[in-house]
Amino acid sequence: MPQAVTLTDINNIQVGVDGNPIAVSLPTVVCFSSGNTPGAQAQVSIPAVAGKTAYVTSIDFTSGGSTAAAVVNATLAGLVGGTTLQFAYGTLANNAADNKEFFRDFVNPIPANAPNTAIVWTVSSLGAGNLRAYANIYGFYK
Repeated sequence: MPQAVTLTDINNIQVGVDGNPIAVSLPTVVCFSSGNTPGAQAQVSIPAVAGKTAYVTSIDFTSGGSTAAAVVNATLAGLVGGTTLQFAYGTLANNAADNKEFFRDFVNPIPANAPNTAIVWTVSSLGAGNLRAYANIYGFYK
């Protein structure tokens, strides 16, 4: 017979009808950064892990301007159904200035296409004169 489960208010721990805690498998939360990639493509991923499915919860990109203004492509690949999301990002013609931060928070986490599949966040090079470019990705494995 299945054991009845309730949640405690204090610690959010699942307990059985006998009051003893029930083992719960929580997702492994992760975040990764490209580090500074001036004048080059910024790429970061939630790496593939055997037997686990990666989920992305949010992405961001921060940078400084470049010698010339430009709009570059950005992609989030390896998603469920083989989907690759496409984005555009603009850089200012002033490498001493900060570009507007790009941030997407996915209300419903997006899973990878399959277990043991990486989710990859890529922003194309912002061009000559760019001194700061950072891509970050946040998610979990389940």
